Amino acid sequence: LSDAYFGLGRIEDAIKLLAEVREGRLKVLGLNHHDTLDTTMDLAKRYLTQTSGDHSAEAKSLLQGMVETRLRLQGPDNLKTKQAQMLWVLVMMRERVFSGQPPDETQVAEAARIAAEVLEMVRAEKGSQHPETIEALFELAYHTPFSQLDKKISFAEEAFALSRQVNGEDHSYTLLTLVNLARFQFAAQKLEDAVLSYERAVPLCQKTYGNEHFFTMSSPWSSFRAMAVERLRLRR
Repeated sequence: LSDAYFGLGRIEDAIKLLAEVREGRLKVLGLNHHDTLDTTMDLAKRYLTQTSGDHSAEAKSLLQGMVETRLRLQGPDNLKTKQAQMLWVLVMMRERVFSGQPPDETQVAEAARIAAEVLEMVRAEKGSQHPETIEALFELAYHTPFSQLDKKISFAEEAFALSRQVNGEDHSYTLLTLVNLARFQFAAQKLEDAVLSYERAVPLCQKTYGNEHFFTMSSPWSSFRAMAVERLRLRR
């Protein structure tokens, strides 16, 4: 149900439900049970997905000791361990962003490395069209350095096509991958492609979430599109 809420853009409802499930599992199963650990990671991930403000503190609190616990219980080559490492790096990166610090290049490189490893492991375990594979591909596209824009665009195109096929056009991950694809195209000066992607994304977001939803209201898509249109005009 939490995944359904997230797919519909009801991220706050998804977080509330996951928090309730986690509390129940803590009481019944304990902190180190794999179901409790999985729910804790899912909850932290949803906090990091929130676009209405900085929720890295909540995610960090949930993830304290998670990597060490996964390493102890499941070892360094386990998918859940890799995903825990990925989430922890994301928390550290998010903290820097919201404190006004420049990106740490070591963290950027580590995020890209772990994202590639997670994608390979998820594909091997769950197949190329599993929702977790799409999510891992999205993360790899997002965390590949901007110095490798062609790769970022290629990963984003693949993630968008797969999410559209598996999740549907109106799903959160489909919209997120499309918007990121437009951003990467804009950064690569592929302005016509960027404009087309933005024009496709905005009405889909309005249709799925409505004009008043924070996901629509907080997005910079219209300004990005305007910049792309103006640059395209000047180039011509």
